[in-house]
Amino acid sequence: MIEVSEVSMPAEVICFVVPAGSDVAARCGLTEALRAIELADTRVWINLLAPTQADVQLIAKKLEFHELAVEDIFSVQSHSKVEPYPGHLFSVIPALNLTT
Repeated sequence: MIEVSEVSMPAEVICFVVPAGSDVAARCGLTEALRAIELADTRVWINLLAPTQADVQLIAKKLEFHELAVEDIFSVQSHSKVEPYPGHLFSVIPALNLTT
């Protein structure tokens, strides 16, 4: 298991699922999004803002993230990027902190 440092903001996980044959995204919880990944032709978006280690480990296990990809999630020095993995894209987009 990868150790991560404390995050100073509350964790927020926002998920959307676009079912097969639809162009309409429906907001859902993380558990529903992870289940939807198994459905054919279903698109899933999982957005993590200051995620907890438990949330990241759950997603990383389900999507078979490489350990270095998981480290990128928590790195303050990580640059924006998109990396293809079998069956999904992994992207890191650092959030702006307007309080400092």
